[in-house]
Amino acid sequence: MKNKKISIRINFSGGYVCFHCSLHHQLYSSVFLLIFQHIFRKDAIEKIGKQRDFLAQSLETQIENINVLINRIYYQNIKKYDVDSARFAEEMEQQIFLEEKCLYGLALYDIDGESIWHSGTFAEQEDAKEMAWFLQAKENIETISYGRRRLVRPQEDSYVFEISRYVEYIKDGNMRSGILLMEYYTDSVDEILSHYRNQKSAYCYLLDDQKNMLYHPFDKEIASGLYKERP
Repeated sequence: MKNKKISIRINFSGGYVCFHCSLHHQLYSSVFLLIFQHIFRKDAIEKIGKQRDFLAQSLETQIENINVLINRIYYQNIKKYDVDSARFAEEMEQQIFLEEKCLYGLALYDIDGESIWHSGTFAEQEDAKEMAWFLQAKENIETISYGRRRLVRPQEDSYVFEISRYVEYIKDGNMRSGILLMEYYTDSVDEILSHYRNQKSAYCYLLDDQKNMLYHPFDKEIASGLYKERP
């Protein structure tokens, strides 16, 4: 079992108090950094601790659900059917249909970045082998990698996480190496974190292990320059 940590910062006058919550997954992603800022009185520390634990547990559960989904797609479809068969395409499209509330798209690439298959909603990436999600999955074959948060439907303000993992697929009766990319709607994670969206004194935001912003309740304000997050 791999052990990853979420760091939660509580901001108060005079400095930061840091906590670490361990997450256990057989196949887990790059480390998430959860920053939880809160201006509070001394008698609020216990309340903040409970909120911190609830957030960490909720995120752990959601990440585990996502990991189960991408692993199921791999073992029940990609590793089972030849990629050139009609059955493979049918089963992959069926996964999109069954999980349409959370899945935006799926794509399979060979280990050199050439497209093998992608769902109808997916915009094929010609430079896939240069993308962070591809490189992370290729370099860490036992890890599910969580990449950037990407806008896919501007009119609906809809975002996805780029989630990838190393896979082995069947072609012409032989096993070959490749990368599976899953575009997963961020709604479920946003819902957990947005509990503090409208609170003036408390909010949280999510970073990956490279300190890239994955979620922030004021992302539009940050993009427009109206708000700047303190380091």
